[in-house]
Amino acid sequence: MDSWDTDDILLSITDKSGRIIYVNKKFCDTSQYTKDEILGKTHRVLKSGYHPDSFYKNLWQTIAKGHVFSGLIKNKSKDGSTYWVQSTMIPILDENSNVSKHRCVSYVVNAPKGKSGNQFRYLIDPEIFKNALDNSASVAITDVNGTITFANDMFCKNSKYSKEELLGSNHRVLKSGYHNDSFYKNLWQTISSGKTWHGDIKNKRKDGTFYWVKTMIMPIFNKEHEIENYIAVRTDITSQIELAEKLTKSERLISIGQLSSRISHDIRNPLSIITVSLENLKILFGTDDAKQKQFEKIDRSIHRIVHQIDDVLDFVRGKHLRINKIKFTEIIE
Repeated sequence: MDSWDTDDILLSITDKSGRIIYVNKKFCDTSQYTKDEILGKTHRVLKSGYHPDSFYKNLWQTIAKGHVFSGLIKNKSKDGSTYWVQSTMIPILDENSNVSKHRCVSYVVNAPKGKSGNQFRYLIDPEIFKNALDNSASVAITDVNGTITFANDMFCKNSKYSKEELLGSNHRVLKSGYHNDSFYKNLWQTISSGKTWHGDIKNKRKDGTFYWVKTMIMPIFNKEHEIENYIAVRTDITSQIELAEKLTKSERLISIGQLSSRISHDIRNPLSIITVSLENLKILFGTDDAKQKQFEKIDRSIHRIVHQIDDVLDFVRGKHLRINKIKFTEIIE
């Protein structure tokens, strides 16, 4: 028997292009498609016509970027009947942190009130997520006060805390100091008002090292429509962030090189010509004291310009350049 054949979860897995490569029995029973009929297809086969194209475009853009998508979807089964599901779609990343697959965990729900479905509440048993998402993403469940009541193996692996250390603690244990208080205040206000929060967070592991996670946190309501739990689903994007930082640094170095080259070519080269000409004039009018005083003023002005250029180059290159100044007259003597 398939380990995902439960009475609650509709589970499907697709490749990165969206083609279905796995469905469980509950998925087939609900959609009324057999595995042979559904494998190799995309979820478009379930489109009911209720949602506009922009809805699916937003869904696809979200998961293609490595974000977790969570929302209400009205599907159509093989016989033409429709049903609503609360779906959470999670990207599965490869060793290079690129999206390789998508896992979709759905739960059949009653039709929401109103066309927009804004009054719908996530009446989902957290146990479903404990089982369905384990090892495909980092998952944590907290009570309404933010105290961690569940952490899966992936959460422990990423944070380097044991389950015993995490249970009963707060997510503050992972604070890296990177985000300001208003960041966490906005996060908390969003989820405590019943909305789902999405964002990237820089966390700190137990050993003091840092890592980035793409995060979705959504509230879970009880039958009285009161928030009972929060579920946080995270995917590690550290390598993506580090690559972006390297590219930014590389682009900065290229810009610095171009700036240095232009300064050297467009300013220093003409100054060199002026300096050589000045030295020649000093030789030509060596006995004229009045002219020599004028030459000295020009020489001091040139040195000030060269000093300013050197300061700029030191700044953009991030290091101090040692330059030995030698007069042209000293060379020819």
